Amino acid sequence: RSATVINQGFAPQHIRVTLPEKENTTGKNIDATKKIIDIKGIMVKYCGILRNGPSLMYGISRVAGMLDELADATLCTQKEMEYYNMAQLSLEIFRRAYARKKSVGAHYRIDEGRYIDD
Repeated sequence: RSATVINQGFAPQHIRVTLPEKENTTGKNIDATKKIIDIKGIMVKYCGILRNGPSLMYGISRVAGMLDELADATLCTQKEMEYYNMAQLSLEIFRRAYARKKSVGAHYRIDEGRYIDD
């Protein structure tokens, strides 16, 4: 019933965006496909179901380093923009996961209860 109500009067819009395949003029060679694979691995290894503070901090530093490398890069392809967006989102997930000291439904902090500021 909820879907029916939501869809009443809904007119789908088809917007097609074409991104220019320009040459990167910053001199930085960005292998976005490899970096996306790296981010996925970092997220699985350091921000998975079992989490702890030191691993989350390490993940934060790795992803923040990736974003630092992109600070003055010109993102010219869809894949490069996807990499940038994934890095931004991953960093935010890591930060929020680090801030949450308690275990909740989808993950478990194996270092839960070892914090003075709880």
